[in-house]
Amino acid sequence: MLVLYKKRQNRRGNTLIKEETGSFTMEAALLFPLILLSIVCLLFFGVFSYQNVYVRQAAEVAAERAAFVWDNSHKDPRSGHYGLGQHDGLYWRIKEGASFLFDWLTGRENAKVDVREASTKGGSGPSGKLIQAATQVPEGLRGSLSYRQSLFTKEVQVELQKPLKSPVFLSAWLTLEEAEGKAVNRMVDPVEFIRTIDTTRNYIPDIKNKVSKSEARSLLKEPADVDIPDTKTITSANDAATYVRTLVSGKERKDFKTPSGQIRYIDALDANGIAHQAFYTTNKTNLPEQMKKDVELLQTGQIKGVVWHIFKKDTAGLTPALRQELENNGIVLRFYD
Repeated sequence: MLVLYKKRQNRRGNTLIKEETGSFTMEAALLFPLILLSIVCLLFFGVFSYQNVYVRQAAEVAAERAAFVWDNSHKDPRSGHYGLGQHDGLYWRIKEGASFLFDWLTGRENAKVDVREASTKGGSGPSGKLIQAATQVPEGLRGSLSYRQSLFTKEVQVELQKPLKSPVFLSAWLTLEEAEGKAVNRMVDPVEFIRTIDTTRNYIPDIKNKVSKSEARSLLKEPADVDIPDTKTITSANDAATYVRTLVSGKERKDFKTPSGQIRYIDALDANGIAHQAFYTTNKTNLPEQMKKDVELLQTGQIKGVVWHIFKKDTAGLTPALRQELENNGIVLRFYD
């Protein structure tokens, strides 16, 4: 009987091992929690990624809007519209530059604004512009907007954070407690750029061709005390030219060449670059010819001005039309008895 009982027990054990009844339930009970946990993790990972992208996008928009309206604090950050006559004044860039120099010497940051305090604050200058941009940041975000200026660049930096709430069982795996976003946008000021280029283009040639020390001394030299003769003693063109040179302390020049290829003799060129020409006789032929030469020299910048000294009362060559033309071209006439 004992042997028969043992055989029956062995048959039952083998049957339980070989049968597949209940295997699906067993596998589902073991795998379903893992699958559910994986799905929950993926969902929270997607939410976390979305929040990061959202915060970064908000930081980019805030930095872009702040840089966009920087040249005029009256601009609307969204559309850029501003009222007629609303601007920051002509010299606001100089004021910001002086502020940058002071901050650089003292080691302070140029300007920084907290997003949560922007709605209750007011200000002007860089801080006021940052506050205006901070009011456009979506609710629920915290962080700061800062303005930085270096020698060649100006930029707005935005740092935003948003708290994240995750399940307790994910807290051990997801150590990040907030989504962060950071954006930097540099200022683009076409007006200042064009002014800088124009200033560089106009002044660099002058710096290259600056006056030497010897030339500066000659310009600052006091004119010598000379006796100016009476105009009644002038009886020739040479006497008239000598009188003009003595009068203006100028030098005779014979090396001026006009763009048309003609040579212009100047009786006296003073220290200011003004050409003085003496005319003892006048006629309708030489005056228009000399006028054309002087106009060409003025247009090319070789001389700064022209004065004609007329020493005879007989001015038949100076017709009213010619006088008007001389005046229109900037040539000054001086008559002597």
